[in-house]
Amino acid sequence: MAGLTVPSWFDVRAAILGALLMSSIVALVNSPHGASAMATSGAKQFVYTFFFAGLIMRFCTWLAERPGPRARIVATAIVVPSLITVVLIYFVHSLRGTPSPIASTAAVATIAIPSFTMWSFRTRRERDEALGAAAGTL
Repeated sequence: MAGLTVPSWFDVRAAILGALLMSSIVALVNSPHGASAMATSGAKQFVYTFFFAGLIMRFCTWLAERPGPRARIVATAIVVPSLITVVLIYFVHSLRGTPSPIASTAAVATIAIPSFTMWSFRTRRERDEALGAAAGTL
């Protein structure tokens, strides 16, 4: 049996960790509304985050690695994925089954936005260090 090949545009680690963390948070936020609402909102968040986190973290990386002024590139790599995430999370939780869509969105945003921030700065620093090291070896 051949090994599983993961596409380069998907970050499996971010998908799994994000899905577990975010679905737990959203389930807890919706727990006062009963077990069914808790399970529905948590399951929606898990599936959504698994697929979306794998894509959006690669997108964030791509944005942070682009050439250009560091401040502008990093700001773009934080703001664009954050806006996409917040809008789509609100949309998903506004569909039937989540009794507290705004609270669910806010809970996820408090984790997602700082995560994009840390990831963007780290990615850009690693890119700049790699380019500096490569320039020093020429």
